[in-house]
Amino acid sequence: MFTRPAAWRSGSARGRPEDIVRIIPSASSVPAPHGHTGPVHRLLVDGRDVAALMLADTWALRARGMLGRRRLPEAMWFVDEPSVHGVGMTRSLDVAQLDRAGVVVAVHVLRPFGLVVPRAGAVDVLEAPTGSFRRWDLRPGSVVARVEGTRPGSGD
Repeated sequence: MFTRPAAWRSGSARGRPEDIVRIIPSASSVPAPHGHTGPVHRLLVDGRDVAALMLADTWALRARGMLGRRRLPEAMWFVDEPSVHGVGMTRSLDVAQLDRAGVVVAVHVLRPFGLVVPRAGAVDVLEAPTGSFRRWDLRPGSVVARVEGTRPGSGD
């Protein structure tokens, strides 16, 4: 069941300040991949570090997703979101549905205005620009993981 955010229930169109702060970077924030603020994450596919990763772990970040971005992030992980749609998107995306252990349950190409429906066992979704999954050799059965605070060659 869909639960409306508190701002909608109260009639305020502005949303909660903490959601807005997460979307609009502060001047003191350290730039992460493609202007995303917050911890830097890396995506691992079958143990290999393949891309910078944005984590969509709040309602506001999941709602925005990759919509309206001039330059797409290398990858975006939607936490607690078993399906996604392409309404408003202008480009196709690679989409993987993941189970709780990070095992890829299904792989799709999401076309603009398309829909990836929930799948049994899927709890999260991974999105990337089209062609990324082929380069990363990501397929059903692959295991993905996210690692916080590392960058290639940083020694972290």
